[in-house]
Amino acid sequence: MRRILRGVFLAVPCPALAGAQNNAALDRAFEVFWNAGSSKAAEKAAAGILATGAPFAEVHERLAAGRRYTAGAALMGLIGGLLPALRAARMPITRALRDA
Repeated sequence: MRRILRGVFLAVPCPALAGAQNNAALDRAFEVFWNAGSSKAAEKAAAGILATGAPFAEVHERLAAGRRYTAGAALMGLIGGLLPALRAARMPITRALRDA
């Protein structure tokens, strides 16, 4: 009886493992999409996203959420934008508009 149950367990694909593999493939496809350097490359990457067979709702959710940034990238953007913002805050508005 145990052999039969073990055989059935091994023969039936595990949905949790299949979902994990599908999510990994979808993660890779989205990474290629977000890193695309041109619209043609993004179009090819979008075809890769469709090829994963992910449900529309999941793809839509990921596109609506946008690209994920690491904490280091967010910190660098904050520091990189802070100095110009401080300079602009001290500048008279007429000069700022003229320089823009």
